[in-house]
Amino acid sequence: MLFRSLGVLALCIVRGGWEKTLAPLAWMLCLGAETSGALPWLSAALRHRSAQWFGGISYSLYLVNEPIQKLLGIGLAHLAHRDAWIFAALWLPLAFALPIAAAALCWRWIEQPFLRKPSQPRTSRL
Repeated sequence: MLFRSLGVLALCIVRGGWEKTLAPLAWMLCLGAETSGALPWLSAALRHRSAQWFGGISYSLYLVNEPIQKLLGIGLAHLAHRDAWIFAALWLPLAFALPIAAAALCWRWIEQPFLRKPSQPRTSRL
């Protein structure tokens, strides 16, 4: 496991420079905290209910974030009339709240029904 992690870091450095190593380092820290128990505070934070909830909606968040950010930027640019302060004041809270809300709705109404196993097999009536 350690060799694979070091290989990923080496690949990030070779292909993209040092700035590309932050995400793999963060994931290695989280994985190390869970498997070794060396960082109990991080392990406890990752087991917190809110962290588990964000983990649950993370794939939906990944899917909805970019289209929402692009539409939000276009809409706010039109609404703010080239005023950077208005744009920033509206964009900062909405850039966080809208993707999280959309991801939670997608998770609840799209992802969850597909993940549930039906109690009885569905049969069609002809």
